[in-house]
Amino acid sequence: MLKRRAVIDIPEFYVGSVLAVTASDPYAPGKQNRFVGICIGRTYTGLRATFTLRNIVDKQGVEIMYDMYNPTILSIEVLRLEKRLDEHLYYLRDAPPEYSTFPLDMEPEFIIEGEPVRLNPIKVRYRSFLYRFYRI
Repeated sequence: MLKRRAVIDIPEFYVGSVLAVTASDPYAPGKQNRFVGICIGRTYTGLRATFTLRNIVDKQGVEIMYDMYNPTILSIEVLRLEKRLDEHLYYLRDAPPEYSTFPLDMEPEFIIEGEPVRLNPIKVRYRSFLYRFYRI
């Protein structure tokens, strides 16, 4: 873990933060993939630590789970540092797409050093039961 932190800078982020993760493809040498999404969950600690990002791409929900200390991760960039009151945001799967849609070329928002982390007060409204199962 300490050796990996010496190679890559792992920034502070929370559930609800918007991240951009650049990872290399182990099956295509020299190719890099960048994924932007909202962190909907963090699990475990230490070497088993993982985090899950969600975004809507081409009107389809995409979630990618990353191992925090995976050697294929080239960089983790925090684009918007926020906290939520919930410990996970898995309910965004049932929410309308506007709550988890972020542009893939999003630029980072700068915060002032020493300023407390912003708490996101947004209230997510869910789709109705009929919409979820019958697409009405």
